[in-house]
Amino acid sequence: MPGGYQIGFGPISWLLISEIFPLEVRGKAVSIAVVTNFFWNTIMTFIFPIELNLIGQSLTFFIYAIILIFSINFIYHRVPETKGLTL
Repeated sequence: MPGGYQIGFGPISWLLISEIFPLEVRGKAVSIAVVTNFFWNTIMTFIFPIELNLIGQSLTFFIYAIILIFSINFIYHRVPETKGLTL
């Protein structure tokens, strides 16, 4: 399961934070984005087993599937294309 995430949806956040910020603020903005990313990764690591025990495996993964659908929709409609643009 993690392998699919690593070659699919996972790298998108790292790609975005490396390209989306203007050069003037890129260093600080990327550091804030990375800390925020790792903070939420830590929170999810601790919440996941609790969530499994409270609501079960099926409902837990259904919730994550809904979040994934919203995420893909957000990326498709709101994330700007940066291909061919200068830094």
